Amino acid sequence: MSPQTMRAASRAPKPASDSAVSIGLERLTPRELEVASWIGRGKRNDEIAKIFERSTPTVKKHVENLIRKLGVENRTGVCTWWHEHGKTLPRSGTAESN
Repeated sequence: MSPQTMRAASRAPKPASDSAVSIGLERLTPRELEVASWIGRGKRNDEIAKIFERSTPTVKKHVENLIRKLGVENRTGVCTWWHEHGKTLPRSGTAESN
């Protein structure tokens, strides 16, 4: 493998392991699941804050918690997780269906 390919591979987001996903899922709050669903639809923190009538820093904290609990590296990882796992979860009344 060339050095350029190795560097690119090391920068690529790493998927969460199945155990990280299941552990994270058990620990997610209903609000975190809702935030994940909106991230999965491409919403920014300020847009999610308006939907929930909360401050942007509050939403940012939810996103930080999601990243930590799911074992992903960034909000793109949350989005990927949502599309792979979260869309099959029961929804609360706030997050609308895809």
